[in-house]
Amino acid sequence: MVSYIFSVIKKRLIWKKVVEILNKKHSDFQIIFAVYNQNPDLNEILDLKSEKIKVLQFDTDDENHMISQAILQCDGSSLMLCRDYFQYSTVMSDFLLEMAESGAQVVMFKHNKKSNKLIEFNKKLLNKLIYSIFNFKMYEGDIGLIYFGNIAFSVMKKTNAILFTKINRFVGFEISYASIDQLPKAIPQKKGLKKEVLKFSIFSIILIALIFSMSFLIAFNKIGFVLGLLFLTLIILDVFYIIYLSLKLDIIKRVGDVF
Repeated sequence: MVSYIFSVIKKRLIWKKVVEILNKKHSDFQIIFAVYNQNPDLNEILDLKSEKIKVLQFDTDDENHMISQAILQCDGSSLMLCRDYFQYSTVMSDFLLEMAESGAQVVMFKHNKKSNKLIEFNKKLLNKLIYSIFNFKMYEGDIGLIYFGNIAFSVMKKTNAILFTKINRFVGFEISYASIDQLPKAIPQKKGLKKEVLKFSIFSIILIALIFSMSFLIAFNKIGFVLGLLFLTLIILDVFYIIYLSLKLDIIKRVGDVF
């Protein structure tokens, strides 16, 4: 049985239609609506509750928390996680399920937009740095809609499930991708972005101040060996921390909050 999770924060839709379409396509499935209490469609979604449909209400709009709790309520052996593309999910999920029939354990959509060699090189370099520092292997696809097969789902539930939905932590599983060039990329929740941007800005200003101060002291011959070494050490540490923050920002921009 496949469990469908819909994280409903601000999105609005005729949810009854979604349920009707899935009922026509599948005989054995489960739907879990993880709904933010302030969503105007809450009452409509509550009316859909049945043996196949669970509705979880949340006072917080923290999507990671909502999905984590919904995963704990899944009765199915596999998972179709829908963060976005709600209006197309009943059609798009069919492609993922078809690929899963051939044995794929993790299936998602991928935007195959053309990019030049320099952009591709930079992306590969960033991914290698992210893996080296955070031990995160980034998915190449869109986390808006993902299918996890029975083995992958059982692995997820034994550890940090929400991280597996955004970062490829699977060992030995080949991730399968279906093409989706017509739709824009899903926009993940990025509550931590402002905080990281602020830290990046502060340490960038500190770096500029350190370089300016050191240059000023050198120009007026007011710096000794020890003070110069101290400035150089602080500048190097600041540069490395800025690189670390820039990688965190790249991760958050791509998949949303994971830290």
